[in-house]
Amino acid sequence: MSSEEQQQQYTEEQQQQQYEDGDDHYSSEDEWSAPAKPLPETSAAAQSTDVRIDALDEAEREAAGDVVPVVFVVPASGESFRMSFMMGHTVAHIKAKIEDIKSWPYERIILKLNGKFLLDPLSLNDLPFQAQVDNTVEVTFTPEQ
Repeated sequence: MSSEEQQQQYTEEQQQQQYEDGDDHYSSEDEWSAPAKPLPETSAAAQSTDVRIDALDEAEREAAGDVVPVVFVVPASGESFRMSFMMGHTVAHIKAKIEDIKSWPYERIILKLNGKFLLDPLSLNDLPFQAQVDNTVEVTFTPEQ
């Protein structure tokens, strides 16, 4: 048996042992070529946009900060809707939630609070949001190209 064949056999034996030991770093060709499995259905409660403060433990609650109710107003259509966030959430998180709920493209969403643009990397702590008070945010869109 050549050294190349020995190396191949050793590799296959090592992979088989990792598989049998339950090593998470083992991947087979079958795993990569298998069709993707659908995600499990989520409950209506899990899909809710409201923050479940009671579901957070004390450390998570402290890190997330206070609850911030937000009323979104779309001047172009006159539509408004409400969602709640935590002071620790970012503008990017808010835009992603809006995209999930309204199916509006994330890249086109522009948010303004008191006439000031809200930049994606900033958290609500970094901006003049107030906890426990309705904060009105204007929603506009960049032009389609």
